[in-house]
Amino acid sequence: MNILHKILALLLLLTGFLSAQELLITGTLRDSTDNAPCIGANIKLKKVLAEQNPSYTTTNNKGYFEFLSVKPSRYLLEITFVGYNKYSDTIRIGRRNFNLGNIIMV
Repeated sequence: MNILHKILALLLLLTGFLSAQELLITGTLRDSTDNAPCIGANIKLKKVLAEQNPSYTTTNNKGYFEFLSVKPSRYLLEITFVGYNKYSDTIRIGRRNFNLGNIIMV
């Protein structure tokens, strides 16, 4: 019975480790002229050099967005919003959550 407890403890430890590899990417979009939030902008996140479907989200009424359950890798972030230039950046996600801070839309 003691060995069963050890196996269960190991499985729980591994489950916690694997789930810790899923990270969060956050940011806020702001207008370049008055610093107002960009509400309803479209954000696409795609792994660089991968044949995987991209993830999409939109900003809320405060210009905030987030991507949940992101795995460590290099990603292409693309932001489009009617009346603004397209924003594009390559980001590297390591072992910690990643806050992009305020992104100014021009």
